Amino acid sequence: MKVKVLGISSYEKEGQKYFNVYVATPFSDRMLEAGAQGVQVKAIWSSANQVDFSGVNPGDYLDLVYEPGFQDKATLVSFSPLTTPFNQRIEGILSDNSNAADKPKK
Repeated sequence: MKVKVLGISSYEKEGQKYFNVYVATPFSDRMLEAGAQGVQVKAIWSSANQVDFSGVNPGDYLDLVYEPGFQDKATLVSFSPLTTPFNQRIEGILSDNSNAADKPKK
């Protein structure tokens, strides 16, 4: 899943480092057809043992890699940095507070 990082926080508990990463990703075509506007914002939690987000900053583009985990639920296993924006629609929406570029067409 390709995302743009909006924010990141980390904390330590009992010697283990944890991350909360807040990302934006486009809505699916199906959701757009149903009237969704803007972008989806998701929160991702990870321990450094699972996926270490050290060095990731707001504004970075990532490709998150998931695999089936416990009870076949998607589990984040890694990420790759992307060097260029993957979706111009996200850039337009995030740079324009009015979201005019994303208003439904009539």
